[in-house]
Amino acid sequence: VVGAERNVPLENPPYPEAVARAMAFIAARLEEQPSDPLPLDAIARAAYVSPEHLCRLFKTHTRHTPAETVRLIRLDRAAVLLARTNFSVGEIATLCGFPSQFHFARRFKEAFGQTPSDLRRAIASGLGGVPITRLLQI
Repeated sequence: VVGAERNVPLENPPYPEAVARAMAFIAARLEEQPSDPLPLDAIARAAYVSPEHLCRLFKTHTRHTPAETVRLIRLDRAAVLLARTNFSVGEIATLCGFPSQFHFARRFKEAFGQTPSDLRRAIASGLGGVPITRLLQI
């Protein structure tokens, strides 16, 4: 291995083509239709692989399943909307494709360590809350 001889870390290889196609499809679809369901079959068809193979590729190369990837992108978008808009938590849940405000709040707290309402209150009071960072590094 060339980089190992000089103690230089090797660049991570790019995602396999199927994962890159799936990521592009997910990003485009969530941009165009953020609240619509995004079934695994549709993602796999866009990547030209079976759903099972796509799941294996995603877990290997991103450490997330395609469904987790979709959820993390939606949570990232929701955090931005909470910080930058006056939409209600329920509106943001719907806009970001969560089936209910309760489900959204639970997933948000799992990801960010506080509820959407807590984050919004902290921002409004000037305390800031948890810094909004990308949950998924693509």
